[in-house]
Amino acid sequence: DCSGSMRGPSIMNAAECLEIIIRSLPQNSFFNVILFGSSYTKLFENSQPYNNETSTKAISKAQNLKADLGGTNIYRPLENIFKEGRSTQRQIFILTDGEVENTEEVLQLVSNNSRNNRCFTIGIGRGCDAGLVEEIANLSGGKSDFVQDDDSISEKVIPQLQSSLSMLLTSIEIHVEEDESFEVSPFPIPPINANGSTAVYLCEKKKEESSFQKGMLVSGLYGDDQIEIQIEDVEQLVNVEEDEY
Repeated sequence: DCSGSMRGPSIMNAAECLEIIIRSLPQNSFFNVILFGSSYTKLFENSQPYNNETSTKAISKAQNLKADLGGTNIYRPLENIFKEGRSTQRQIFILTDGEVENTEEVLQLVSNNSRNNRCFTIGIGRGCDAGLVEEIANLSGGKSDFVQDDDSISEKVIPQLQSSLSMLLTSIEIHVEEDESFEVSPFPIPPINANGSTAVYLCEKKKEESSFQKGMLVSGLYGDDQIEIQIEDVEQLVNVEEDEY
């Protein structure tokens, strides 16, 4: 994000984040760098192999970032990335203060393309839109974090990179013996990163004995493999007034 709102410490932090990401990319990967604001520019016309020549050019760009691209339009550069077809999963790192006017359109775009594109977001600065930064990552099976002025940049970026190298658990379903009449939220269940977690809520009609006490089966895809996880120990919480809801 090189929009005007990134001036000062924010663009300096974004530059440092970008340089760490470039230096840490795995061999045999393809990459590109896109600077965006009101408009966007691409370092390479298409993603290029990671080597000494391309990484040196990208690091030079990172070390000379300027917040000079006007307003913030994340939608158009993301749309352009998604149109560049990929048969394998792509990892997208977004460094931004998240100040956009079309939040819902951006989130819908990310959701529509989440099958082959994971977004890892780093919110820059104290005024960043935390909701947008977190939701972009959640919808695509990525991770989010935030960088403030005094934070250690590497401690924020390295876990993101490590997570990007892990496969996702996708197409997740929850099965309860003799009872499929419960509701699940969020639905569909978003992909789960091997280095992360997600909270899923199950709700059933009130009855004397919960079907959940009999255990449940979680199924999904890990890469191309169908897996099943049997959960037998379900802890009953102490009854409180909110339970009836």
